[in-house]
Amino acid sequence: QLLLELRRLGDILVLDQRGTGLSSPRLDCPGFFRFPADVPLERASAVEGLENAARDCSKRWRAQGLDLSAYNTKESAEDLEDLRVAVGADKLRLLAGSYGTHLALAAIRAHEDRLERAALFGIVGPDHLKRSPADSEAQLTRIARLVRSDPVAAALTPDLLEAIRRVRDRLGERPVTVYLETRNGGRLPIVLGKFELLWYTRSLLSSRDSIAHLPALFRAMQEDDFSELAKVSARWRSAQYPAASIFTMRCSSGASPERGFQIEKSREGAALGEGATDFADGTVCGAWEVAPLPQEFRGPVRSTLPTLFVSGTLDGDTPEANALEILGGFANGEHLRVEGAAHASLGFEEKATRDAILRFFEGGRLQKARVVMQAIAFEPAPERNGPSGSLLATAGRIPVSLSFGGDR
Repeated sequence: QLLLELRRLGDILVLDQRGTGLSSPRLDCPGFFRFPADVPLERASAVEGLENAARDCSKRWRAQGLDLSAYNTKESAEDLEDLRVAVGADKLRLLAGSYGTHLALAAIRAHEDRLERAALFGIVGPDHLKRSPADSEAQLTRIARLVRSDPVAAALTPDLLEAIRRVRDRLGERPVTVYLETRNGGRLPIVLGKFELLWYTRSLLSSRDSIAHLPALFRAMQEDDFSELAKVSARWRSAQYPAASIFTMRCSSGASPERGFQIEKSREGAALGEGATDFADGTVCGAWEVAPLPQEFRGPVRSTLPTLFVSGTLDGDTPEANALEILGGFANGEHLRVEGAAHASLGFEEKATRDAILRFFEGGRLQKARVVMQAIAFEPAPERNGPSGSLLATAGRIPVSLSFGGDR
């Protein structure tokens, strides 16, 4: 809807970054993970699988003459300028969300004089691409507070953080085996451990719909029903290799030593711990043979470009603190706070937010610095499916794709 509304202000250009979408070549990696079903997934085994995939895929593309180190955010910012020249535009107005803001800020740094305005939502600053467990912990704390104040959710899981820790510790001490029915009528045992729980929980924090599912999910697992986690884990264990561009971009953007130290420190004691960190670490990036860009790439951005920063109070992927940090370098920057907004659909979901973005691109300023969304409607107690007590399928509202942190 937002794009349709912006269409009356001018032509809309959608950039497929090099290596992605309809660009050529698109850096897909053929092959699938083959994690065994009879042992729990762990971070170490996931990293090892990613290393092997990286070596195979890197070798494949380099054999075709590609320089993978050229597939990074700085080069993509130059591609954006080339696009402007190609279409004959005097200046561009930028609309970007999530990782797109990381790219937009690089473009502002390099070509501010060729830009007119920018609206950025879900801010990923030059040194924010590597996630911090502290951000997920703060988000979970806010969600737990909402759960306690909601009669439906509190009846299921009065203390969400405590429930997460209990299930986490239980799986850490003793993995659980769940038998899934196969297409040929057999039974496949899936052995679940702590890391899979943490990883899946982290994936559920991205949207309001999946956040609404958390109390019912953890109530079920405290009652020994791990069927949902088993189904998701079974798909992860045979997922397709991630595209090369996910890692070439993340590895080249890297993180400052200060950011890396803060991430490691915040992992201690966090409810999700290692499940809340990314996989573009030194080991995996070494397998891709992609080095970080110079440190100045991660430095502050200073600009006079009129820029609107939009952040959601329930966004743990790109927390409000990111926007406030970057806003300090923008003399003509404005900040819109969306109360109750998660990462997914930020900027598009709430009409008042869309109206503010449209008004900004028309040359206006914020009339209000705060938008309040309706309260999250938490799911009620799930129905049970037969004598086994397993949850009825809710896959339509649950992310089941394998994510290594490249989806922002």
